[in-house]
Parts: sequence; C-alpha cells; structure tokens
Amino acid sequence: HDFYSPWYAYHFNNPNVSDDEVLSTAGNDYYFSYGNAVFVGLNSNNHLIEDHRAALKRAVNEYPDAEWRIVMMHTTMYFPGASEKSETIAELFTPIFDEFDIDIVFSGHEHIYSRSYPMANGVRDEDGVVYFQASTASGCNYYNTDEDDERIEFYQSMPEPSYSIVEFKGNALSVKSYTTDSDELFDEFSIEKSAGDNNTEQHKMPMWYL
Repeated sequence: HDFYSPWYAYHFNNPNVSDDEVLSTAGNDYYFSYGNAVFVGLNSNNHLIEDHRAALKRAVNEYPDAEWRIVMMHTTMYFPGASEKSETIAELFTPIFDEFDIDIVFSGHEHIYSRSYPMANGVRDEDGVVYFQASTASGCNYYNTDEDDERIEFYQSMPEPSYSIVEFKGNALSVKSYTTDSDELFDEFSIEKSAGDNNTEQHKMPMWYL
C-alpha cells in the first residue's frame, strides 16, 4: 500500500536492500538473517520476476547454511476464493520460490486467514512451499468467504484482529495464531525437516500483517 509514496522509508531502514531492480518509491527487495533462518522481503508491486530472483539468489548465497528460507510479501498467492489476478501473480512468483527451496511465504492483502498445503509447480507436494496469509492486525477490514479450495489446508474468516508467532526450534518451524482481543489460540501448524540438524537454538519472532 506504500507503492505511491516514500512513507515506508521514513519509518524503516531495511537491511541489504537490492539495487538490481527498478527503483520503487516504496523501496526494493531486502533480506536479513535471524537465528537459523534467512528472511527475504519482496516488493510484490514489482512484477519483474528477474529482480526478485536476483534478490533471492543473493540472500541464499550469503546464508547458504540457513536451515529455513522465508519470504515476506504483501500480495497473497493462494487463498479461498482466489481471483484471476491472484492466480496470475501466483504463476509469476511461485516458480522462483520452488527454484530457491523456500519453506514458507508470509503475506496478507486479502484479509482472510488461510494457509495452503505445501505446494510445488502449482500442485500439492509434501516437499513444497507453504503459503500463509494473515488476516488483519489492526481490524481495518474483515473479508469473509465460504469458497473451498483444494490447495488450502485451513482458513477462517476472522471476526477480530489476529497475530501470529513464528518459532524456530531445532529442525521444526511452528506458527501459532491468536486473536488480538482475547489472546485465544485459533490455529497452529508446523513444518518439520529431516533429523540431523545440528542447530538446536530456539528463536521466536512475532509476525503481523495487514
């Protein structure tokens, strides 16, 4: 939503900002490491996929030993009742997430809480990418749907703001989601990798999206 102004840059100083892509008023892709994970923030207003491929390649090359590879972007790939525009965006972005073995993509935009099955090449794949869409943290809008989608494992139309906490522990990544007003846990899931990970540190990171 900051695409048409530099306001975002007035408040945040993102690390490792890409200089390969077309300059956006809202800022370009960036990345950082946290614990045993590397996070890549993508400007989804930019549909020049080669720009994003370059940012992902740089992040992965700088942190080759990161156990987890995580993408954050505003626009959602998969959600119940997906529009034709969203399907087109999925066709653009998902191939590079498969290419770089991304574990999970966090996004928002549609204000419908949902998470996909692991996906690869547009179909369910147990070794694929999980696409997580938060609802709203501020309560500005609530969108409802009763449309099922075979790609979506869980969805819920939220009656109040919500937030999620991401935890990394050993070879597992878990996400727990709570209602903001009552702190009620309404969804949780985890992604596990094969045993043998030597990094047993525990890290927690709160994630909020509009």
